[in-house]
Amino acid sequence: MIMKISLIVFTLVIGHITFAQQVNYEALSKDICGCFNNELKSLSNDMKQVIIVSGEDPETFSSNIETYAQENPEQALADAMILTNIDNVDKCSKKIKRKYKDAYTNQSEAEVTEILMNSMATIDECQLTLGLIRIGLSEQE
Repeated sequence: MIMKISLIVFTLVIGHITFAQQVNYEALSKDICGCFNNELKSLSNDMKQVIIVSGEDPETFSSNIETYAQENPEQALADAMILTNIDNVDKCSKKIKRKYKDAYTNQSEAEVTEILMNSMATIDECQLTLGLIRIGLSEQE
């Protein structure tokens, strides 16, 4: 459920951008990651690491999160509360929508998502967001 929320927000950002000028994918990636990073800054470093590592192999997310929760039950509970209450990402996505309202592309939403994920993979501050997206996409399959 946590990853579905994150993926939904990411999809809302992508799906609501009306493209009217060429998209700067690196800048858009940084803006999206900034939204998530700001909202998730209170997550423990251990949970952030679980998400980033699991993003490389999303099938390991369940076992990684279970191990983390067994080793750090109190912190895992606190992290779960943070992940389920990421309300401000929606507000931030609206700001991104306004900022990129004149952006355009000939690519499909799936292509834009892939381009953004590839862009995020090259940006250090996007690793947490990228992990969330990859996990969310794997849960959709």
